[in-house]
Amino acid sequence: MRERITIFLLIPVFIGLTVSLGFAEEFLQAFSWKVLKDTGGLYAGTYIPPDALPETPFGCLKVSNPSNASMRTTVLAVNDPQVSKNRYALKGRVRHQGVAGKGYLEMLSYFSGSPYFTKTLGSRGPMKCLTGDSDWRDVVLPFSTGEKPRSPDKIVLNVILPGNGTVYLSDLKLFQYAPEENPLAGSFTGGWWSDRVAGYVGGVSGSLIGLMGAAVGFLVGFGRCQRIAKALINIILVIGIFCVILGLVAVIQSQPYAVYYPLLLVGGICVVIPLVIKKPVQQAYQRKEMRKMASMDT
Repeated sequence: MRERITIFLLIPVFIGLTVSLGFAEEFLQAFSWKVLKDTGGLYAGTYIPPDALPETPFGCLKVSNPSNASMRTTVLAVNDPQVSKNRYALKGRVRHQGVAGKGYLEMLSYFSGSPYFTKTLGSRGPMKCLTGDSDWRDVVLPFSTGEKPRSPDKIVLNVILPGNGTVYLSDLKLFQYAPEENPLAGSFTGGWWSDRVAGYVGGVSGSLIGLMGAAVGFLVGFGRCQRIAKALINIILVIGIFCVILGLVAVIQSQPYAVYYPLLLVGGICVVIPLVIKKPVQQAYQRKEMRKMASMDT
């Protein structure tokens, strides 16, 4: 009975830990330019409906600077964004045409009335500056409050163009992250997969492995199909070893967090759980066999 209870207590932990892999980033709010336009909350720019631009099946905001003079335009202001973790980021997509000089997006985070900025002035990736022409690409504006979580009083997004040019912005989303998570991790090119794909991979693989663990618990709990139960345990162990090795390779190759973290977490769980339950499983089947033999003797 003790072994049966042990097995069944491990199964919810097994499933809960693995399925939780699919939720690395926490969604907070979405900002639709159409909704802002319809409710009179659009600060600047022009709303462009879906399919009005080539290869743009979604609505977006158009911001243009027709002159050679520098232009700074506020397009979004979020009061009391309810951030509760150390890191957060605005995410979306950007496209630009004929931008003279080096333009950029600027996110201002206000704490007790004082602004702290994040600017897309990078040379590549999701924080690349706005210059010349570009098709739709990911854009991320992250911010970290340091070791102590703090919620900004307000978040403001500006578009800065030093001269002529047009910028298009997709709808934006606000996410928050734990201290060890990197908002930019899944957005860099060169990764084996993105953070979104990591969520799908973690959720699906976690559910499948959890079901295998549940099957082991069911078979052992009722003393049936010993070979199948042991085979499932060995399969889980092999998957764990493979994932750990692959995760270590990802770390050595400086893959992003969204790549190595799911591999190491799934691998660690799949290695530890079989080692923990191996002896209780064996004892459970031995006791079942002993009870069967005892019943035959009587």
